[in-house]
Amino acid sequence: MVILFSSLLLYAFPCAQAAQVITISQNQIPVPIFGSPSKSAKIPTRIVSLANGAAEVLVSLGLKTHLVGRDIASSFTGDTNIPIVTQAHALSAEKVLAVHPTLVLINPSTGPTAALKQISAAGIKIAVIPEAYSLTGMRTKYLSILKAISLNVEDPVALKLLGSIPVISHAVTGQTGIAFLYLRGTSGIYLLGGKGSGADALIQIAGGIDVGATKDSNPFMPLTPEALVSINPSILLVMQKGLESVGGSKGLFALAGVAQTPAGINQKVIAVDDSLLLAFGPRTQGLISKLTDAIGSLK
Repeated sequence: MVILFSSLLLYAFPCAQAAQVITISQNQIPVPIFGSPSKSAKIPTRIVSLANGAAEVLVSLGLKTHLVGRDIASSFTGDTNIPIVTQAHALSAEKVLAVHPTLVLINPSTGPTAALKQISAAGIKIAVIPEAYSLTGMRTKYLSILKAISLNVEDPVALKLLGSIPVISHAVTGQTGIAFLYLRGTSGIYLLGGKGSGADALIQIAGGIDVGATKDSNPFMPLTPEALVSINPSILLVMQKGLESVGGSKGLFALAGVAQTPAGINQKVIAVDDSLLLAFGPRTQGLISKLTDAIGSLK
């Protein structure tokens, strides 16, 4: 997915209009607490969560005190007492073993393999949780987490968790065109979100049209001026750190091709906290509400 595009650093036509940037931070959307498991539930007492969005799922189930470690991407209000046991995005066996877990939750892509083997050799249970980039995927992820922690799906708190998954309740024709840009300017990564990026599901339920998803069936594609102009977005959706990596809104609207779109001409962008946008966890319903409001205010 890593693609270099030095050409995107070229400045496009400047825009005089003041940028309209709406920021959605994690502080605006705390993890909802659905209760706590029944006293009869036998939940592991020392859990390390390295699976995308799994830490906030455990918190929502009333199991924050069971969390003894998390990955660097698991960031939410009240997480400061939970140690980070990764080095950047790579698993650190030494840091995991230091917190003495009995269960480690990982994604299929979690690595390196040598670190996982070291943890497994220490007799620690490892459960693989599928990643979710859709509302359907959220249910599969939740069920996998419940199974891994031995919490019955009929437990009242588990039922509340499963019942919190958002549903699409409106038609999706004629809404505002939005493009999701995955930006890591310091690494030369410039990508346009397509079908299955995860952002497409959120944009759809928030009442917009992911114009990148209508162009390409791949989750991501190269962000070129031609591709951007061809989808003609009215609003740009980015991650906060991605926006910072290209020099903020000024740098974003100076990327080649951006100024030729309605989003560039009118300088409209929504910036969402990196740990929040694609977590697909209990905060997603709150995020969708904020996205809906943001899209409405930028129309």
